[in-house]
Amino acid sequence: GNDAGVLIRQEDVQALLLAKAAVSAAVELLLAAAGMKLEDISAVYLAGGFGKGMTERAAFGIGLFPECFRGKLVAAGNTSLLGAVQFLETKGQGRGRLEWIAAHTKELSLPQQEEFERCFIRHMGFTWAGQVTG
Repeated sequence: GNDAGVLIRQEDVQALLLAKAAVSAAVELLLAAAGMKLEDISAVYLAGGFGKGMTERAAFGIGLFPECFRGKLVAAGNTSLLGAVQFLETKGQGRGRLEWIAAHTKELSLPQQEEFERCFIRHMGFTWAGQVTG
C-alpha cells in the first residue's frame, strides 16, 4: 500500500536542537543587555521563514520560549524587505521616527558575548511536560 509518513533524521533533530538553544540563549542575553525581565515583554515578533512556519503549540512544545511568552507570539513575515520598503516610501514625521529608531538601535553580536557559550549549552535540550532531556 501507500505508506505516507514522516521521516525525521538525526540531523533534523540536531539542527532543531541547535536552533532552539540559539534562540533561547538569544532571548536570555538580549533581555540582560536591555536590563529587562521576561515579564516586561508584551509581544515577540517572529520574522522570516522561521516565524512564518512556527506555531505557538510547536514553539512551546519544545521549550523554545518561556511560558510567559504564550499568547504574545506574532508572525511578522519578511520584516527586512517590508522595513526597507516602508523606509523608502515614508516621508515627513514618520521618516524622522524611522531615522530615530535606526540611530538608537544597537547591534549585539551574541557569539561574542562572554556568556553566550555557557547560556547556549544550558539551553541544549528539549522540554517535554516540564522535563528537560538532552
